[in-house]
Amino acid sequence: EEEDTTVYPLRLANIGNTCYLNSVMQILVNLPQLKEILNDNDKITKMINRISKFSHNGEFIDQFLRVINLRWEVNYAKKNNNVNLRPFKSICGKIQPRFDTFEQQDGNEFLTFVLDELHEELNIKYKREYIPNPDNEFHHNTEEELSNLYWANYIRRSSSFINALFSFQLKSILTCEECQHSKISYE
Repeated sequence: EEEDTTVYPLRLANIGNTCYLNSVMQILVNLPQLKEILNDNDKITKMINRISKFSHNGEFIDQFLRVINLRWEVNYAKKNNNVNLRPFKSICGKIQPRFDTFEQQDGNEFLTFVLDELHEELNIKYKREYIPNPDNEFHHNTEEELSNLYWANYIRRSSSFINALFSFQLKSILTCEECQHSKISYE
């Protein structure tokens, strides 16, 4: 008998006003770059940072991976089973109480939360020293040099494949209305 390689849609159980959660999970489980890494259970298990004070001992990613892994179990999907999101929603609510309710939430805020938590549990930087960002008033760097210095400081503290896929840098300019002095920073 031939192996069934059909990709069945992920069916997420609706457990109240959780459209925001379902939408975010549908997007994430179907991103090819994320799927490629997360489908390698041996590799991803070795990446999990269970000792960082910023992670949750791997609990978050364990529940996230449970949803992802069910996505690829053909027999599970073929039987029209819905993935129960209660364990994942429970860990989300434990970490961030606003997600512990069954009230409507903002999808973008939930996506940001999920990406932050995944990053923290996959961050290879175990020790994070505080590195002050440069003040351009005293260094007189070009904007490009300043941007690169801020980014280098960020990477020294935060490094995961989640960052590699989703991070970006914003430039802020604060200008005094009285003297017109401007300060540039990057986030």
